Amino acid sequence: MSFTLAFTGRYRLPCLLFLVLGILGMHSEGFDVAKHGPLALLNASFGYERHSWPLEDLVITLSSALIIAALGFGLGSARHASIAAMLAEKMSNQERLMFSLLGLTALLGFGLTQQARVKTQPIDRPGAVDWVKDGVSVHLAAAVEDPTHEELTALQRWSEVLGGFLNETAVWLRRDHFPPVHVVHRRDYDASRLEWQSLDTRQGVLVRLNVLKKDPAELELREELLSHLLHAALHDRLKIKGDSGGWVLDGFAYWWPRRQQSIQEPVRLSEALSPEQLDGWLKVREAVGENEARRLASVALSCIVEAGQEPYRDFMAAILGRKVPHHSGALIQEWLHPPASLLRQLTGLEWRQLAERWSQKLKTQPQSGGAMTRP
Repeated sequence: MSFTLAFTGRYRLPCLLFLVLGILGMHSEGFDVAKHGPLALLNASFGYERHSWPLEDLVITLSSALIIAALGFGLGSARHASIAAMLAEKMSNQERLMFSLLGLTALLGFGLTQQARVKTQPIDRPGAVDWVKDGVSVHLAAAVEDPTHEELTALQRWSEVLGGFLNETAVWLRRDHFPPVHVVHRRDYDASRLEWQSLDTRQGVLVRLNVLKKDPAELELREELLSHLLHAALHDRLKIKGDSGGWVLDGFAYWWPRRQQSIQEPVRLSEALSPEQLDGWLKVREAVGENEARRLASVALSCIVEAGQEPYRDFMAAILGRKVPHHSGALIQEWLHPPASLLRQLTGLEWRQLAERWSQKLKTQPQSGGAMTRP
């Protein structure tokens, strides 16, 4: 190998880099280099090879050595060694720049590819009740060895109710897939106890509760479920500080379970909202709390509804229904389609217009007291 690389002259380092990337790529595809060819000859059976000859690995090693040596002799003797002499010259500035860019591109591409290929172990609970339809999957299991008939009946009812609710949500948002939802029944939990476990967003969401003491149609439960599920579906992109689309998710999580109701719940009266506050929604959430932020955001959605039901749905689907890659390519997607631009294109509203209407509508809402601190 060193013999052949020596004849590549000024290109030996780029060749070595691409060779290493190629080996790493094969390894990531499941081809274990250590179990084939030269490296396989140095395994644990090396000391016993006079009794058992590794013929296959010997053939691969000798064939590879002959091919690489032939390539080296070819480079050294081609055109009376003029190619080898030309490659021995120093690399020009243009070549350095080109190979630097190629190397960085190859490393970046390899990193993104490996990041996208990372496989998260799916959660599989024995005896789980599964509801799967049109890209929506709900899995319920009891954290007990022998669930009672009442518990099994409750698990089945929960799977059907939550599955139907989420399937309806996915259709409205024009999503073809939701991350899996895992519900674990705990007998020792009371009606008020609800625990969300942190998972990789590709694994879905997991919540622990008592299915006998809670109702799957409970509005607060559905609100929390939608919030966690949509954040997982968007790979937590809307939790990033400074993101301008977080209020859309908060408002939708509050509005969707209550869309058939006309009752207005109290919200805090804020100062006049500004476009800067929309762009930094996370600061607003920190100032007033998650529950209050969702109610505030739902008022903003009611302002967008006034532009028409279809434009409103188009805007919500563009923000919450989009397919977000689980790598840095999501940054490019957000840069090309910011919420302010989507709002203008799909509803005809400008960012500042929405902030003004939002502030005006908040003044007509029932008040719960307190004031929102300006971020």
